[in-house]
Amino acid sequence: MTRTMPPGGYYPTSFKDQVVREYQSGYSMNYLRGKYGIGGADTIPRWLKEKGLRPIPRKNYLAAVNPSSSNKTTSGDNTSLDPQALQQQLKAAQEQLADANLKAEMLERMIELAEQHHQINIRKKPNTK
Repeated sequence: MTRTMPPGGYYPTSFKDQVVREYQSGYSMNYLRGKYGIGGADTIPRWLKEKGLRPIPRKNYLAAVNPSSSNKTTSGDNTSLDPQALQQQLKAAQEQLADANLKAEMLERMIELAEQHHQINIRKKPNTK
């Protein structure tokens, strides 16, 4: 759907609301400007400000061309997440954390042994360049 600036110079409130909703669901401002032919980089941010909202940090955007890549469910309530998927993600994250902690402990012990065996300081001393 392509939309250009209406003859009166103002977009209808219903249109602004639709664009803001799509932005909140994860589409980038650039994608929405292109999709609807909205001119000006400050137009959508101004609409957000009018509604008391702030722009979403770029790292949180969904891929506009592939919205299914998000963790949202396909049910009518897009704000809820699948509990089983969250449990799996939590378990995977906990396993990664345990592995990272084990690796850090192993490296720490390896440095200690190397320092003792070779009688040298491997760790960088504080306040040095």
